Amino acid sequence: MSLSSEKSTITAMERRVGFGVLLGLAAIAFGIYTVQFRFNPAVTARQTLPEAAVAQSEFSLADLAPNGVAPFSPPERFDPDTLSDKINGKAELYFSAGFVALTARRFALADDPSLWFEIFVYDMGTARNAFSVFSMQRRGDLEAGGPTVFSYATPNGLFLAHGRYYLELVGAKASDKLMAAAGNMATAFVARVGGDTAEITEMAVFPEKG
Repeated sequence: MSLSSEKSTITAMERRVGFGVLLGLAAIAFGIYTVQFRFNPAVTARQTLPEAAVAQSEFSLADLAPNGVAPFSPPERFDPDTLSDKINGKAELYFSAGFVALTARRFALADDPSLWFEIFVYDMGTARNAFSVFSMQRRGDLEAGGPTVFSYATPNGLFLAHGRYYLELVGAKASDKLMAAAGNMATAFVARVGGDTAEITEMAVFPEKG
């Protein structure tokens, strides 16, 4: 075999090998492209888990609405960065007492939507913090009333502290019927949260009646 014949034979083999390598690379590239669009249950579960966890941790106020009362607005939620959007001018009072989060929503009487109230649920982190805000917000010699020891009422509002929460239920107008519905919802909230076993020495400011 001549030198020129051997050179041409090697060149042909190199071409075949090179073509095979190109086919292999093309197959690998196609496989990678296909995998990118393949359904992966593990990835999907990881992506949806945080959303599910958030949903389970939220306190559903709509579940506490008594008969004849229905949601009148979407729920609103605020954290320390957004609280001022809801209660501009009073946010610092809550920040100083350990504010964690606020959930608010309006509810109306089913037979008269003009009678509505808004419930504000402040998560203050601890029972002591909630009591602190309750004490600072209490105005003058107001009528005691509500489902907890730490509660009082006005003609169009109900205010109370229970556990780590401070609540305000404020009506659109003074109405016995509306305030009765708000009181029922506050009672349902207290029942859902459960007993408050925190020992608050400041209870001394509420002396027992003789």
